[in-house]
Amino acid sequence: MWRVLAAVWAVASVGTVVWFIRLGRLRVKYAVPTMGLGVLVGLLAAWPRMAWSLADRLGVGSPMGLIALLVLAYASGMSLVAVRELSRLEARTRSLAEAVALLDARTHDTQQQQPAVRVVKPGDGPSD
Repeated sequence: MWRVLAAVWAVASVGTVVWFIRLGRLRVKYAVPTMGLGVLVGLLAAWPRMAWSLADRLGVGSPMGLIALLVLAYASGMSLVAVRELSRLEARTRSLAEAVALLDARTHDTQQQQPAVRVVKPGDGPSD
């Protein structure tokens, strides 16, 4: 039963990643680890002896436990990547907001320093 679940998960994850890449919703640098994990889980599902052997070597009770451990390690790593990216984007957003505020203040000061222009129509001006 674990082989069926692992194979379905592997196909679903790789298929979803390929679909998101084609739609432009996922960058390749984030897709490679997900596809790698999907392929690894697919290989473990295809060769159960390899899965049992690897699970025994790592001290995990079963191949499903091994797959759960792999997915947990992957999720932990990707969450760290997401937090780092979020922090970088937050700093960039703050920097851009400060630059916009400075430009807005400069534009406001420039508009106040310019003399008011009065439009005079012919015949409205002082007569000689």
